[in-house]
Amino acid sequence: MKIAKRARQVFCRHNYVLFANIYGDLINDLNARTIYICKKCGKRKFEKDYKEAPVNYNKFLQDCATYKKTGDLNISSDTIRDTKQYKELFGPKTLEDVWDHRLNDKR
Repeated sequence: MKIAKRARQVFCRHNYVLFANIYGDLINDLNARTIYICKKCGKRKFEKDYKEAPVNYNKFLQDCATYKKTGDLNISSDTIRDTKQYKELFGPKTLEDVWDHRLNDKR
């Protein structure tokens, strides 16, 4: 990990949002069921409890491995489970949403 990115993660006031659910044997390997991700710095937080999330983490990792091998970014239809929830969390925002977000960070 680059030093600048690591420093950003250390000093970030994290804004975690629900990101993905883990399934199968990966639950035991990671000792978690749900992953949260910081929208500011990208740090991941693994939780044992299950909460419905928009992304299937197992499929996400498969897509990342395929991208690493081929160089072609292709997100499978199985990766994003709930497109509405995904767009709410990670989709493009209006200028008003961005402005409100900045005001909340300063408080």
